[in-house]
Amino acid sequence: MPAYIGAATSLYRLSGQQAGLLSGGESLTIAASCMVASLLISRVGWKLLAACALFCILGDLASNIAHGFHQLFAIRLLTGLLGEGPLYACSYAVLGMARKPDRAYAWALILSVVVGAAMLAAQPALQRLASAGLLLPFVVASAALIPALRWLPALGAPADHQRTDEAARPTHESHGLLLAIAVWFGAPGLFWAFAEAVGTSRGLPVAQVDQALALATVFGLIGLAAPVVFEDRFGRVVPVLVATVIVIAAAVASVATSHFAALVAALSLFYIGWNIASVYQLSALAKSDSTGRYAGLGALAQLVGLSVGPPIAGALLDRIGYAAIPICVAAFSGIGGVIFVGARWVVSSRPARQAVPASH
Repeated sequence: MPAYIGAATSLYRLSGQQAGLLSGGESLTIAASCMVASLLISRVGWKLLAACALFCILGDLASNIAHGFHQLFAIRLLTGLLGEGPLYACSYAVLGMARKPDRAYAWALILSVVVGAAMLAAQPALQRLASAGLLLPFVVASAALIPALRWLPALGAPADHQRTDEAARPTHESHGLLLAIAVWFGAPGLFWAFAEAVGTSRGLPVAQVDQALALATVFGLIGLAAPVVFEDRFGRVVPVLVATVIVIAAAVASVATSHFAALVAALSLFYIGWNIASVYQLSALAKSDSTGRYAGLGALAQLVGLSVGPPIAGALLDRIGYAAIPICVAAFSGIGGVIFVGARWVVSSRPARQAVPASH
């Protein structure tokens, strides 16, 4: 996404607000279809998902013939609504039904990071095909996904590892966690969208910034090592709070440097914090749900943040410049972290209150 938004901005001479709308608009339509797919998750079969994957292919190819911002914007909205959204929601539901969701989400993110790093490394070559050429790897991925959908597990049934009293928690925990994820993800949403633009604004060439992004996604795997090795040994609140501090510090550093090595370090820290928070937020949500519906809505919550963050930062960026990036990152991640702590604290404190014997 950073390279794609950067290439589209250059090709179509987009303003900061238009770039934010392009990134946030597609995420918003994905979020809308995620909500529908999550609510009807027991009725979603592999044939419908295969049709969604086919629509992704058509949408990514159609982006090659867009003329101007408005056509490209319309194509990306339809692709998100009818293709990417249902696939995204169902993948989260499947991972949330694993016996060890911390590890499941971490391994899934590791695979996506490896693939994403390879795609970023190939961006200079793909950019010769115009901005839509950056979407060609997604065409290949969607095509490869179609035959694998026949082995999709049944969705909407309670997972065995969640049929316990511990998992039977009040729904307000799930609601609070969804809100926390949505707010927190405004930070990576805006940072991700404008990462390339931030680097080039400091005088670095586009090729170097793309290389820094590729290296950062690889180094970001360090953040995924924690849930794979430790799972929930330290709980889920502490890792999320640590991750929040990391992304704020990384955002500040990224807009203050004009050196390649320092940019790589700042971007890497951001990806590390982002990965840590993402895994523990989603696993906490999965543990609060026994059907996969809320786990599927985790994708929606993330995409709400991803869609809201870029337009807000884009509007502020046009007024105060790139200082808007760390300000918005701190606001979104800080508020989201507080809500997450509150949602977890309410539930963890409830048994203690119920265990106190009534006085006579």
